[in-house]
Amino acid sequence: MMNIKAGSTYILNMYYEDSDGTPIDISGWSARMKMRRGASTTAELVLDCGPYLTITGEEGKVNLTLSGTVTSGLSGGGVADCEIDDGEGFVVPMLDLEPFGVTPEVCE
Repeated sequence: MMNIKAGSTYILNMYYEDSDGTPIDISGWSARMKMRRGASTTAELVLDCGPYLTITGEEGKVNLTLSGTVTSGLSGGGVADCEIDDGEGFVVPMLDLEPFGVTPEVCE
């Protein structure tokens, strides 16, 4: 469960590793991630996270960083999905319909 506090920075690190836990190099790959109200491509889009993703290829790491400004515009909940793509049709899910919830901001 992704627990996001509105108005606060949210950071999520995801890793692509082999069965022994060794990072798989994803240099040159791309990543995409969306947050939606439901588990469908037609469900309401909450946030296209693409602009907030960075890849550290040699570490097999995909990082999502949402600033407090971004999270202050979020509310409710839904599911998130993140995939990486090697550009040749090999697509790996990093998050698969991961539930998320947003806690309202009390301090401004």
